[in-house]
Amino acid sequence: MNRLQYRYGFVFRILSILLMLGNPAMMPAEARCGQISAGEPGSTISLAFENDIFAGTDYGYTGGAQMSWTSPELHREGPLGRRSALVSLPLMNEPGYRRNISISLGQMIHTPRNIEYPGIIDGDRPYSGITYVSVGVHRMNTRVQDTIEFTTGIIGPHSYAEYLQDKTHDTFNCVKPNGWENQLDDEFLLNVFLERKWRMVRCRLRKHFETDVISSLGISLGNALSAGNIGFQARIGPELPQDFGTHMIHPGTRNSAPISGEDPRFSRRLSDLCLHVFAGVSGYAVARDITLDGNSFQDSHRIEKEPFVLEMTAGLGILFSRFKITYAHAYRTPSFKEQQRGQMFGSVTISYSF
Repeated sequence: MNRLQYRYGFVFRILSILLMLGNPAMMPAEARCGQISAGEPGSTISLAFENDIFAGTDYGYTGGAQMSWTSPELHREGPLGRRSALVSLPLMNEPGYRRNISISLGQMIHTPRNIEYPGIIDGDRPYSGITYVSVGVHRMNTRVQDTIEFTTGIIGPHSYAEYLQDKTHDTFNCVKPNGWENQLDDEFLLNVFLERKWRMVRCRLRKHFETDVISSLGISLGNALSAGNIGFQARIGPELPQDFGTHMIHPGTRNSAPISGEDPRFSRRLSDLCLHVFAGVSGYAVARDITLDGNSFQDSHRIEKEPFVLEMTAGLGILFSRFKITYAHAYRTPSFKEQQRGQMFGSVTISYSF
């Protein structure tokens, strides 16, 4: 426990450093403003589903799902703002930003390549399933989004990942995974994630045709994942959504709620259809990943991880009638030393904004 307490002691110190980078006070006046126009969106619900079946494989990060709700703006004079300490968190209570919270429920499943073999496979990753709940606090304007997210969950048999994968494979008549008896043991998980996203570029190429570039910098601390990340995403299309991009299921990155009522999802002509394409790259420096390093406080199957991982994505987004639907195809470089090649998987996200 001393090691975990040592990590968490630096949480707000690290947050301060991250949020000082790209401080709006250091931007030009027009960029520093980042003001949000009139019109206030309500809440947003989203459902994300990822699976390597989109790439014709069934190993490694084999699947994940996440359901999220993002609140309307929190007002200090409103019930949530008056009674909750969320809007008073350090660096979250500055004027000129909108604030909201998000609540997510999700699960992620990892398996080795040969799922028919019933024993432990040396040189391949352990079986593991994680089921988790996350609560995030976000502040944003049109230029910047800051996130503090707290995640708790469980890895091991009581994540019920084995049950879900068995039922899914039975339903679709797929090969039965026989090695779940060797999965990582039950362990309570606690993580804190801190991130800033910047909209570095946004310009109109022609009438109703836009492009933007969004960068991100974050850090995750906890017994599930301790890592730093940096990433960039570029989008192009008519009437881009006023949010901070489309991302895979990672800590702290699923808030794609619209910033203002001028988002195309709130067009008066609800039949309007807007398409855009996007591509991005993210890099991760990984100090600990429980799905590879094994249980924290007891002996378990483990594998030597790669300290640096790249993830590249490309996809298509559709906006209509307050819906945002995206498909992204991802390639991730090897996560552990004996992994012979990287992995591909697909991600579908459907969100609805009120």
